[in-house]
Amino acid sequence: MNIAIDIGASKIAYTALFDGREVNHKLEIGKTETAESVFQRLQINFENLLDKNTLAKTIAVSSAANIDKLGVIVGWPNRSDWIGINIIHWLKQFVTEKIFWCDDGIAGTIADSNTLAGNYLHLCLGTGFGGGLIYNGRLVGESELGHLVVQANGRPCVCGLSGCIQAYVSVGSYRKYLEENNGKDEYQLTQQWLSDAIEYTAAYLNNMCRFFNIKHVSFSGGLTNIFPNFISSVSKSLETMYGINKQSGLVLQQSPYKDNASLHGVKLIASQGVTDRLVCSNNGTPSVQCFDLRIRSIEDHKRDIPNVGNYG
Repeated sequence: MNIAIDIGASKIAYTALFDGREVNHKLEIGKTETAESVFQRLQINFENLLDKNTLAKTIAVSSAANIDKLGVIVGWPNRSDWIGINIIHWLKQFVTEKIFWCDDGIAGTIADSNTLAGNYLHLCLGTGFGGGLIYNGRLVGESELGHLVVQANGRPCVCGLSGCIQAYVSVGSYRKYLEENNGKDEYQLTQQWLSDAIEYTAAYLNNMCRFFNIKHVSFSGGLTNIFPNFISSVSKSLETMYGINKQSGLVLQQSPYKDNASLHGVKLIASQGVTDRLVCSNNGTPSVQCFDLRIRSIEDHKRDIPNVGNYG
């Protein structure tokens, strides 16, 4: 049995993969809910799913959170209270062999690898803005696609920069825009935000598609649920503003897995592992990190020996 988990800022979805069947569950996360509370609820859910004699063989996780080589969360702007938690160490109690970890945008890109060919871009528009790029048959290093600057001296982003695409095109930025303009006409605010988001996305895609010769752009995440015509509006804007259309060879579409693309990607990883073309390195960190519990590291041995210092 394997488990796939998609950890988002507002919900955690997971699937237990048994031979011939799946068990799916979703855990909503309150906006002000602490990490401790979330882990307590997850602990109960996983203990009900598993028993001491039936642990998972493999767990694969997708999340926007960044972890280091030991499994400690070192960055997650949308859930800063999770920073410092060794989430891999916590997951070890439920698994016997391997834990995989990857960015949620990368997971969505892996999901689409079953249906798309050639150079393609996957964009995950949820609380944040993420994604992945397949270029010349290989995954391009995860390069924070949501934090490419599209507006000089623009809106502040949760990453600390200003003018990132995520600050203009994400569910989080839409909600923040409404909150900042509380009391004004919500319909007018929504139309203004949406118009800006469409234009920024079209400009972003114009640059990405021309530079990488992208032929398919696939969208997932909650934003396209809120605005069902978002993709077609971006396509129309690309044609009007930049002369790019289907006749140019570019196709924009909803991922067949919709807002479950990231979960589907880690389901594939949990059950099949990853091929070399879907593993790359970004600043020394692989796009899909693997923690093999059958291989004990020096750090593992040190935890078992009292009073052992960190000898370099």
